[in-house]
Amino acid sequence: MGDLLVPEGGGEGEFRDRVAGIEIVFRATPGVTAEWFQRVVDCHLARNAVIGSDVASHEMNYCPLTLRGVTARVSSAGNGFAVAIQSEDQRVVEELRRRGGAIIGQDYATRP
Repeated sequence: MGDLLVPEGGGEGEFRDRVAGIEIVFRATPGVTAEWFQRVVDCHLARNAVIGSDVASHEMNYCPLTLRGVTARVSSAGNGFAVAIQSEDQRVVEELRRRGGAIIGQDYATRP
């Protein structure tokens, strides 16, 4: 897992990177494609939208996809798939880092 960085404009045409979410890489398994994996992620996000992120986050307090307003994109990544999960809300980004770190057994929430 790592931080998902996006460029952010500064003054005088300068840009710097901002942490906008997380990226988790999963190993490939036979028969799974990026398109199939994206559909699973989209279905999970749609379910959470229907039942409400508060309920979804309570039911699955470990899952980064249950947070309000997150988006997620799956892409091929060598011998696996990268899932980029992001939010415009910096508080949600910090919770993404905490939940993502917990999934892989590292404390990313306290990283600079």
